[in-house]
Amino acid sequence: MVAFQNSKLSLEFIPKSKSQAWKRMMVNKKEAEKGIQWRLHNGKCSFWWDNWLGSGPLALSRTEGGRPGNTSVSNFWNEGHWDLQKLNGTVPAHKISEIMQTYIYYNPDLPDKPIWMPTVRGKFSCTPSWDLIRKKKPQSFTNRRIWHKKKPLSGPFVCGEPLETNSQLMTECKSLVVQLSPGVSGNFARIIWKKYGCHVGIQTENLPLRLLLMKWWMMRACNSVQKLILDTLPIIICWNLWKNRCIVKYGAKNTSLTRVLYSINSDINLLLRSNFPGIQWPFNWGELYPFIENIQHHTTITKVKWIKPDKGFVKVNSDGSAMINPGKIGGGVIIRDQQGHFIHAMAFPLGEGTNNYAETEAARIGVQWCLDNGIPRVHLEADSALLVRWLTEDNDSPWILKEKISHLRLLCSQFEGFIASHVYREANYPADSLSKLSHDLNILTNFTTASSLPTHIRGQVLHDQLGTPAFRHKKTNILIVSYQNASSSSTSNGYG
Repeated sequence: MVAFQNSKLSLEFIPKSKSQAWKRMMVNKKEAEKGIQWRLHNGKCSFWWDNWLGSGPLALSRTEGGRPGNTSVSNFWNEGHWDLQKLNGTVPAHKISEIMQTYIYYNPDLPDKPIWMPTVRGKFSCTPSWDLIRKKKPQSFTNRRIWHKKKPLSGPFVCGEPLETNSQLMTECKSLVVQLSPGVSGNFARIIWKKYGCHVGIQTENLPLRLLLMKWWMMRACNSVQKLILDTLPIIICWNLWKNRCIVKYGAKNTSLTRVLYSINSDINLLLRSNFPGIQWPFNWGELYPFIENIQHHTTITKVKWIKPDKGFVKVNSDGSAMINPGKIGGGVIIRDQQGHFIHAMAFPLGEGTNNYAETEAARIGVQWCLDNGIPRVHLEADSALLVRWLTEDNDSPWILKEKISHLRLLCSQFEGFIASHVYREANYPADSLSKLSHDLNILTNFTTASSLPTHIRGQVLHDQLGTPAFRHKKTNILIVSYQNASSSSTSNGYG
């Protein structure tokens, strides 16, 4: 066998350089490594070349010439803590403060753990990896709305980009006004769009198709049925205009307004019956859209109120607030005794971050205040169910909050008695108002007396102390349908 292979092997064709596949892998490796951050345990990862800071390899911050050695991170530790003396003179001065703030999960028996930053849990996944490598462009609003999971694929393909480059089709289909044409200018198409747009309240005259679609999709919907119609009807209209064009050109039939209107109404009715089979839908568009507008969602109403803590406990109500997520964040904390009497309150800006970070940091600040003031038993109450689960259960929190959650658990373990529970926002109004107030502040603000609180927050505290209930309104998926304007003799029907 060896002799046979040697006789067939041509040494001239043996590659002497790196293959194209290997070169491509090395290019992708550089991009992928930007998404890896190392969590320090035994400190064996590279001090200069691994991204354990979170801002990239430390070697990229060097100004000296030459290539740094492959030194381990643990060489700059002293019993699990950073050794400032070793860092001075070795690390760029502007990086020392960042290094000193980097948390060490010291465990000499546990290897350093790579965190895959594109995912919330820090575990590797192919989808975010592919998104990181390919550098996908942001999707436009119209392209995102054209594809709807409750519509067949045929409609979006008519409105999609693959047909735009065909100039002959653009000329032939101008009167039908699909996205192949520059605007909604054909008489036949104008009649169709006006027929459906007038009931919705959309002006369709002299508008390019992209702008017309955006007007449909930006209309405010009062219920899930109306939202479905506003999202899908423009695609249904475009699809039926295209079908009419093909019938005229290849089927030897004349253009028929009645046929197109009937086909559009049939598609709408089929869409509604398949998604909401328990409702009798009018077929005519002039009756159908007012019927849809009158549909309401069933709302559940729950009575909630703030509960005073158990005897010997102090209740800490905390809340985090984000202007946008992620974006500018802040927090609020109010502390009361077993009688509901005010003890202390705080409002504080937290810079930039996510709402989960704001919730966690607000709880930490409230718990820390209780420890500093010698309070032995604390009941922490927050309207973030995620935060409560991270504290009370063995749930895996996001990797970016691991350090904060671990620190908060450590603080909670120092009390003689500690309880953490979830509360609805309607029973957490004082903390919620304090967190919103934080967006107007530059520094942490303490309120040492109830009289120092803003008037509306002082009123909320008084209502809580008196046990005044609040009412939580939650919209459900159950539809309340009125048949007064329909041909049915029934007056109402509930559908979920």
